[in-house]
Amino acid sequence: MRPRAAVVVGTDLSAGAARAVARSATIARERSATLHVVHATSRLPRALARQLDTDEAATARKALDVMVADLRAGGTAAVAHTVAGGAAPVLRKRAREVDARVIVVGSRGRTLSDALIGSTAERVVDVGGAPVLLAREPSARRYRNVVVAIDEESDVRRAVDAATFVGNGAELSLLHAYECPFESRLHLHGAGHSVLRDYREQCRAVALEELTPRVAAAGLSPSALQLTRGNRHRVLAHAAKSRTLLVIIRKSSAARRLLLGSMSRWVIEHTTTDVLLV
Repeated sequence: MRPRAAVVVGTDLSAGAARAVARSATIARERSATLHVVHATSRLPRALARQLDTDEAATARKALDVMVADLRAGGTAAVAHTVAGGAAPVLRKRAREVDARVIVVGSRGRTLSDALIGSTAERVVDVGGAPVLLAREPSARRYRNVVVAIDEESDVRRAVDAATFVGNGAELSLLHAYECPFESRLHLHGAGHSVLRDYREQCRAVALEELTPRVAAAGLSPSALQLTRGNRHRVLAHAAKSRTLLVIIRKSSAARRLLLGSMSRWVIEHTTTDVLLV
């Protein structure tokens, strides 16, 4: 008998985390997975902990137990975990221990602290670890579309596997934004409409040739690939509609992230849809 899949969700017991818990419960029920509800607490020196009132910690544990009991009553196989430590490392560690298919976190909103130290979702992402879902839409609104943003270096198969697990039946497409780097120069030299059209078609053909093998390796039809000419930020912003799960494949190379900028950070800050970081 195959072991149950695992889903990990982080909660600080706030209203902002409620959507993450609700979405993770939906995923766990649909996938017959075990939901591990994790609450990370501050780690205090023992001498200091003995001097402080422990009612707050006890209250948090009780609230977590009530939450998990409600989830079980609703048909979710849920387990509570209260762990000392920072939220990001605690969630990554628990996900590795249970071999989680996805980690779900809530949104703290566009705050100054998020801008300075990164979103919760980005800080939880572990290279080679479980994908991280930033849940912002109500879980009652099932995903209508799943859009996976890809480029010529993307691990399309891994992204599609994660998107399929989370999206569960939503229409899936692969989106690639490509640009024609010399188009402005052609304009300056007075290129006519036909020349510009031919150049754009060449750029599209190059992108199609580079990406088609990756799409095929992921087991998808070429029709799943959508090529859109334009700035990648604008293209993704247009794709990030309500009830759409946007899947972003993070670069494993730090140098690559610095060179291209953090697409995941931009998407998180400029859209309101759910985002899956792979």
